Amino acid sequence: MREYGENPHPNIERMKIGLANAIFTKRSAEKEENYWKRRNDQGLEKVVKQKRRRTVPDIRYQKFYDEANELSSNIGRDSDKKTELLIKYFPGRFGDKGRNPVNSMDYLKVGNLFNKLVDYSQKRIQQ
Repeated sequence: MREYGENPHPNIERMKIGLANAIFTKRSAEKEENYWKRRNDQGLEKVVKQKRRRTVPDIRYQKFYDEANELSSNIGRDSDKKTELLIKYFPGRFGDKGRNPVNSMDYLKVGNLFNKLVDYSQKRIQQ
């Protein structure tokens, strides 16, 4: 038996410290996992409850779709007219000061973007 105040065996101390660290790490990981689960559940409820506010009226998509149907769906054709239509109906997005200025884009990108917007317009009109 050891006397009071005697230093413990170093191997036993290392083992005790290792076990304590393992328990602490496991509990911390469980707490963190539970925190993120709760936070994600709360976040999903907020997203589901909110409705997205549409900023562009349906009539604008209708007019765009009517004029766009007259143009070719080929990506490379009528790129100048497609650019003009995009800027005319969606200046905040595709104009010179918009988020995606069309004037600086390649004509193939403009044609692809135009076709996607025509498809979206058609879906939005049918709703």
